[in-house]
Amino acid sequence: EFNPATAGSGLHPITYTFTDANGCSNASSAVFEVAVCTGVEAATGITLEIRPNPIDDFIYLELQLSQPSENYKLELLDAAGRLVYTCEVNLGDGAVRVQLPEIAPGIYLLSLWGNESRFVRRLVR
Repeated sequence: EFNPATAGSGLHPITYTFTDANGCSNASSAVFEVAVCTGVEAATGITLEIRPNPIDDFIYLELQLSQPSENYKLELLDAAGRLVYTCEVNLGDGAVRVQLPEIAPGIYLLSLWGNESRFVRRLVR
């Protein structure tokens, strides 16, 4: 079991080893990063609203910044980090509807890139 609260912030290597009833074994390793949420967005007044979540065939994006860039690159990545969708969105006029491709149920990361800002949010399908 891995408990981020117990592990603390930073990089943590994890190895999972399994042996079956026939004596066959294998192992897999990964490195997890635990980041402490500092509430920087709330403190600076930056908000990115994504609805609905869990997502459907489309999402609405609304970004509130003091000086927003109008054009953003949107990337949707699956849980393995593979890019499943990308597009350009213009957020200069408030909420924007983004049509998504047909994707399998699961956890996704939405990354929104602007001139000097980047936002990442976890979405569920």
